[in-house]
Amino acid sequence: MYGPAVKSANRLRSYQSASYEAILLDQIQAEGSIQYQFLLAVFEGNAQNPFLILSSEKSNPLAGFDLKDFLGEDEEDDSPAVVPGTTYFFCYFEGDRHVNLGSSPEWADVQKFEKRALALLQEKLGETLQPV
Repeated sequence: MYGPAVKSANRLRSYQSASYEAILLDQIQAEGSIQYQFLLAVFEGNAQNPFLILSSEKSNPLAGFDLKDFLGEDEEDDSPAVVPGTTYFFCYFEGDRHVNLGSSPEWADVQKFEKRALALLQEKLGETLQPV
């Protein structure tokens, strides 16, 4: 399955239904340029690997970019550069697909992400996952 390359993460909560288990992760250290605020990995039965992963993806297109260099400003000017904030995208990985369902600052909040993710899982799986 195509999905996030995670080096480490904190297990925040677990969920279960008749057929599925899910784990909500935060404090995610990912490989590559895409960073994740939260991941919700979904497993069928006793499977070792998830078949579906929902994500809050962080994106800051100007991260590491020095606006002063771009504007040609003097290095001695120590006023802070204005850099646009981070954007959060609600996405999911299933099979070899990555689906972006849109951006919102709400996806930076664990309760809002969790509520939307569990609702989407109920739609997709036909089962309600409960905290365990």
